[in-house]
Amino acid sequence: MAIGSGATVVMADWCADDPMIQVSPTQVVYLTNYADTQYLASLQAVQYRVLATYSDATGALHVTLLIYIPNSDEGQFDTRYVISTGPNGSGNVLATGEGPSGSLIIVRFVLPN
Repeated sequence: MAIGSGATVVMADWCADDPMIQVSPTQVVYLTNYADTQYLASLQAVQYRVLATYSDATGALHVTLLIYIPNSDEGQFDTRYVISTGPNGSGNVLATGEGPSGSLIIVRFVLPN
């Protein structure tokens, strides 16, 4: 798996990491993940892999993405994510969700043509 790195934002009680992911030779998306501030190191250690892509008859790109945010030294914690066409959840939001750290998250989304 590729390890993502990108912009990091820390606020009073939450933090975010924002790696850019190449999903095709000409298209990128941003994976913005969020958790409480004490879990910043785990967010920055996010791992992801594009599992599959295909284009449909309209030219839209269908993507299946695997995300893994490791547990902290304290154990499992709650995470949220946004996949979008711009950094920090901007642009076209393609998928959102939440889940526990330390587990694999599979996300499917479509990049319109």
